[in-house]
Amino acid sequence: MLRKFGIAFLIATALSGCDQNVTATIYVRDLQDLLSQPTNGKTVPVTMELEVLAPGLRDKCDKPEIQQMVSVVASYFDSATLVGCEQVKGAMYDTLRIKSGTMMEIQATGANGFDSKQLIKFAVTRPDNGVATLFVVFNKSAYDELNERIRAINMMAHLKTDEAHITVVLDNDTREPFKWASGSGNWYDGRPQAIVRQETLAPRGSTAMKLGDVNMAVLTIDQNFALAAFPSPPTE
Repeated sequence: MLRKFGIAFLIATALSGCDQNVTATIYVRDLQDLLSQPTNGKTVPVTMELEVLAPGLRDKCDKPEIQQMVSVVASYFDSATLVGCEQVKGAMYDTLRIKSGTMMEIQATGANGFDSKQLIKFAVTRPDNGVATLFVVFNKSAYDELNERIRAINMMAHLKTDEAHITVVLDNDTREPFKWASGSGNWYDGRPQAIVRQETLAPRGSTAMKLGDVNMAVLTIDQNFALAAFPSPPTE
């Protein structure tokens, strides 16, 4: 059974110093199982945790305003439930935590064929040359609508993609080395990388890929970005 990907998605407010972070863990075994499916269109559920930051949220956690925010978020994902409200130590804002669900989809087409109803999802292409590519897909229209609807509920809470960073942890939970190609302009395990490199991930090893600022800008403009490439296993 495919393991759900755990993702923490932080939505910043207009408050200075608020940094958004999207963190996902992707397991090699799950990725290989998904790619081995005989047909395209197969999806994998992805669990996300959103944190909306704004002053005074903790005191409103049981109020209709908070449930309204959760309902708005749910309309841009497969599901959304309230986790809780917390005060951020040393800051003048609180955190509203919302767990939501999206997907990762297998596709035959390239980046131009992506279509996402969710605010954010993952997609894997399976071209004829046998090399698969993992993309993150961003829905700009959904972002604009969600931002406007959240601010209509609480004017101090909104999304800012120009302050976001996406980190994907690739975890090799198999007994074999995993060959893959990393991209340029990203951070890998805290180190910047300016060129594309062929990598081998050791069994039970992992690596953290953090998109650089330019690549984040490409994602928000093009609404998709290639995270990594790797050999596609034969279909069953």
